[in-house]
Amino acid sequence: MKYIIETIVNLSREEVVAKFMDEDSLKHWMEGLKSIELIDGVAGEKGAKSIVKFDTGKRKIEMEEIIVDKQLPDFITMQYNTKQMVNTNTHNFIDLKNGTTRLKIDQEFKLNGIVMKLMGVLMKGMFKKQSKKYSDAFKAFAEEGKSVLDY
Repeated sequence: MKYIIETIVNLSREEVVAKFMDEDSLKHWMEGLKSIELIDGVAGEKGAKSIVKFDTGKRKIEMEEIIVDKQLPDFITMQYNTKQMVNTNTHNFIDLKNGTTRLKIDQEFKLNGIVMKLMGVLMKGMFKKQSKKYSDAFKAFAEEGKSVLDY
């Protein structure tokens, strides 16, 4: 399953990339994020592997994050692995030359098992909605300092 999410952030590309890459800021726009633990490599660099933990309120999720490619300020590609799926996303930071940035996120999910594959077919909108929620939360945090921790 593949889809694209786009958001215009009213900040320069340099500011957007800096806020996106600030690990201490992630909790302010990634709702449910509990921890990120580096297990291999250099944090934030290509090849780095981390364990990322979320608590959605309904369930706890643990996944492995790998930085697959990093060519900032243009893009960063990350892969998230669980037993049920592999999610690869590329965050493209497109300078619109007017002090704004297009954040274009290319998402790809490879779902494992018949139940997850069926969910992907029947609930693709749910996956897109969650991705959009994160990109909107990032925009609100980057532009206005709004944190999901305040809701």
